[in-house]
Amino acid sequence: MKTKEYLEDFLRTFDLTHSSSKHSLDAYQRDIHQFVDYCHGQHIDNLSDVSVSDVYGFIETLSKNDNLKASTINRKCSTLRSFYQFLMTNYGFLENPFNEIKHFKQNRSLPNFLMFDEVSSLINGIDTTTLSGQRDSCIIELFYACGLRLSELTHLKVEHIRLDESLVSVIGKGNKERMVPFYESMHDTFVNYLKNVRPLLLKDKEHNIVFVNMRGEPISERGVQDIVKKAGIAANLRIRLHPHVLRHTFATHLLDNGADLRFVQELLGHENLSTTQIYTHVSVDRLKEVYDKAHPRAL
Repeated sequence: MKTKEYLEDFLRTFDLTHSSSKHSLDAYQRDIHQFVDYCHGQHIDNLSDVSVSDVYGFIETLSKNDNLKASTINRKCSTLRSFYQFLMTNYGFLENPFNEIKHFKQNRSLPNFLMFDEVSSLINGIDTTTLSGQRDSCIIELFYACGLRLSELTHLKVEHIRLDESLVSVIGKGNKERMVPFYESMHDTFVNYLKNVRPLLLKDKEHNIVFVNMRGEPISERGVQDIVKKAGIAANLRIRLHPHVLRHTFATHLLDNGADLRFVQELLGHENLSTTQIYTHVSVDRLKEVYDKAHPRAL
């Protein structure tokens, strides 16, 4: 069996057992292709012939030539470790050379977020005299109101929005469902979009995806990214805006205003509390900033 067939079988099996998104599967495929290309460049024709030293050579190439961060290298190694484990289980490979590779330490950067007045400027700066502007305003406010991931927003269905309860049913990673509440003004924005804007944008199309492009088709992730980016530029924000910044802002503002960490974990759909704890560092930094500006002895 050739490498291409190994890879196709691995991705098919992984998708069935992990309910992975297309984005994740594409990333796994790129990681494995990159390693296979490296092996070919080193005149290694069979994946079973790869040694631990070959793996370290691959990692050195990633670090020096491609200038990749430790987090990216760790992800690639994790993918390839799973791939080799699959080959051992199903195709008689005797060794997994990636088992010898330790997790590389990384300096975890703090996520960017907006201040409250910046969020207000962002939302209020959108031209809502047009259908597209009203849609864009709903998209951006939903990111901030509910902390959704980009893929969660683009896959949101009409039946997932419970207007009578002010709740959104979100299907997150691993097809896990979580309920996220939204505030009153977001309710009004939703009502206007669903009843007045979306039907006109749909034209003759029929589907249940909430957000649509100007042709009435489900909006793409790239389309949403462009909307958010342009709104950030129009608002003259200090940082480049993308959907995850609004998710970071959602979490940081909740914690700044006294929300329990586990409550925020549930709203974000994080499986591990440690993933959510990064936002406590942001909030502590914010407290220090306010302290330094306000305390008489710190001035």
